[in-house]
Amino acid sequence: MADPGKFKGRNGARWLRERGSPLHEAENTKEAREALQSLAKELLRIRNRSGEHVELHPNRAQMEFERGRGRSNIVLKARQMGISTWVSGRFFLKTVTKPGTLTVQVAHTTNGVAATPVVLYSGAIANMPSVCTFALLNGQDLQCSIASFEMSQQGPVWVTSTPPGGSAIVRRMGTTAQGADCRIERTGKLRFYPTSIPQAGELIAVSYRTAHRSVARLANAASITQESNGGTLPGTAAWIGTVTDPAPRSSLDCENAAKALLDLATNRGAAWKGKYTAWNMEAQGDVWPGDVLAAASTSAGLNANLVVRAVEIELLCGAPGLAKYVVSFANDWADALAVKTSAKVPLDVWLPQQAESAPPLGNLAQLTFSITSSAITVNAVEAPPANGGFEVRRRDWAFGPGTNSDLVLRSPVNSFTIPREAAVEEYFVRMYDGSTPPNYSRFSSAVFANVAL
Repeated sequence: MADPGKFKGRNGARWLRERGSPLHEAENTKEAREALQSLAKELLRIRNRSGEHVELHPNRAQMEFERGRGRSNIVLKARQMGISTWVSGRFFLKTVTKPGTLTVQVAHTTNGVAATPVVLYSGAIANMPSVCTFALLNGQDLQCSIASFEMSQQGPVWVTSTPPGGSAIVRRMGTTAQGADCRIERTGKLRFYPTSIPQAGELIAVSYRTAHRSVARLANAASITQESNGGTLPGTAAWIGTVTDPAPRSSLDCENAAKALLDLATNRGAAWKGKYTAWNMEAQGDVWPGDVLAAASTSAGLNANLVVRAVEIELLCGAPGLAKYVVSFANDWADALAVKTSAKVPLDVWLPQQAESAPPLGNLAQLTFSITSSAITVNAVEAPPANGGFEVRRRDWAFGPGTNSDLVLRSPVNSFTIPREAAVEEYFVRMYDGSTPPNYSRFSSAVFANVAL
């Protein structure tokens, strides 16, 4: 890098005129091109994909343009070839090396993109609130202008690449007009654009979420024990169906609906609804809808306060007076429960292997891994539960103590190694605890590898 002192005052202006004189004496000569490259290296800095400021060394596309250009040029090119950067740089150098020169540059934008986008944040937010306030700028001393801003959801795919000996870089997804590096084709193939092809040995990691139906499977261990009569009876009753209203948008919604239905099925006092018939109740004090009815029955195990929903009175005889009262009663569980169900189950539903008798463990959202030719090293990040650990299988939805055909390993620590067996491999990881039967994470974290042995 040139000495900053030489650019001060008249000496600096004289140095710029002398070094830049070949740029103005003749068009597109070897001497002019060499002077341009030398000045670009000394005076210009660009920001690379890693966010570092480095010297501007012309690449192949920039050199081809410089050798073949004329006074007026129309360049048909792909994005991110560096042509715009080079043209801006050479305009700047030709301006500062000749006093009295005025340069006007007009930039055309496509979809609001005039230059290569810069990644301001790369990471995952563990707990995203349902509603939040977005601040475009947050600072105390800012000098800038914003022409437009657009926020879009790019889908459930996240691509990073790690050069040999470097750190992970976020790969932007989209079209070339958006300044993207790659795209996901309809066939599921990840394709990089010619200007963003990873170098040899660069590790590519793709994180994504797949779409499955929301499911839940719950059990009440205390009720099973009670109904089994000390183990002499099965003690279990099962129901499978679909929640139709309100529509469940996640497996957590299904779990909440299943919990409500399970409470109804296992609590004898949870939902009571019926009718009570009596005669001439007005003689004892009239009954009205909304009154609380204290109901008790030793044989039915009932001892609850029920709300009178409706009263029907039928006069059967005028003298002597004979009035028939039909009192309809129910509690809130029976009459106000908003969950509507259907016995139909879609054919593409994958049910959990075992019912949950306790809340599921957390998912391994921060799981990381590294790959060599002989092993995959996994770091689950989360601390293992008491008397539990991490289970690795070759297929999803088959976690449990009794299925071992596709079991790879169980690790009591959060960092473990999976031996490589093939060039293309896939594994699924969940956390489990020491319960009997064990509780698992609600969803798996997948590890896909496509690296030569």
